[in-house]
Amino acid sequence: MLKKFQESFSIEKLWLKLLVAVVVIIVPIFAVAFLYSSSSTCPNIWDCLELELVVISGGIILFSLPIVAILFIWEIFKKIGEKKRSR
Repeated sequence: MLKKFQESFSIEKLWLKLLVAVVVIIVPIFAVAFLYSSSSTCPNIWDCLELELVVISGGIILFSLPIVAILFIWEIFKKIGEKKRSR
């Protein structure tokens, strides 16, 4: 049972999940900052990036927390289902 638990939470899967999380959070921040920099209100992408790091990252964190919680609960129920099937 401990071996199954270790296999399901292997380092490779953890790094992959971490990479996906970073891409999901970082890429939209740069995308929105780039869109704002093309407008006349913000001439430089780096000036816009400061504003976007505050506004967009806060929004992404607030919207991603329920998704992460749902995925975490889904993993727990999947583990419980696997445990019941193995009996």
